[in-house]
This record gives sequence, structure tokens and C-alpha cells, in this order.
Amino acid sequence: MAQGIDKSPVVGFRHAKSYSHEFTFDEDINDRSVVVEKLLELCRQLCQRLNNSHTQADSITLKIKYGDFEVRQKSKKLSDPTNNDVQISENVLDLFSQELFERKPIRLVGIKATIAKQHLVDQLKLF
Repeated sequence: MAQGIDKSPVVGFRHAKSYSHEFTFDEDINDRSVVVEKLLELCRQLCQRLNNSHTQADSITLKIKYGDFEVRQKSKKLSDPTNNDVQISENVLDLFSQELFERKPIRLVGIKATIAKQHLVDQLKLF
């Protein structure tokens, strides 16, 4: 392994700590109903990933990028871990409805689910 040369195969698997989905609109959007519709679609995609990996989220983060490229994020700890799309959607829409998000054109929306700790693989102890 001299000079950083190693012929062994690269092993890069590790368990995800979070999943996220984002969508960039083709143009700045003023219509909040269009944004809500896209957020609900992203929630469904996110929950599908959580269900496929047999994991649950314990917190949700909403990301908004405005037309002037200002980015705002807001997170919420869930009362109980879940992968239910109705519960996650309700929490995302609650974050969106807060006054944190100004009434200016939106360019990008995104959501992130942090996976509950009990679903992450524990590191083996050396001693």
C-alpha cells in the first residue's frame, strides 16, 4: 500500500442517517397551492424510501429557496418516529404554514427525514 496504491476493492456501504428529496421549479412560483402540491409529492416519495428501508423518521426538515436564492430551513422533532405519509405530510405542511416562510416567489422546495436512532446499526465495540 505504498504511495497510496491499494489493489483491494473499495467497500463503501453504510447505513443512511437521513433521506431527502428536493425539487427545483422551472421558474419562480408565487402560487402556494402549486408549492403545497409538490411538497405532498415529495412527502410520498420520502415515505416510500423510509418504508422500503424499514426505517422511521424522528425529525423532519423543510427547505425553501426563494427566487433571490435566499435559503430558509426549519426542522421539527416528531412526537413518535414514523414512516406514515399522512403524519409526515401534516408536519411538513405545518412547517410551511409558519411565518418563517415569506410571501415571495419560491424556486426550490425540499424535505429531509432524519432516521430514528433505533433504526441505525450500532457500531461494534472494540473492547
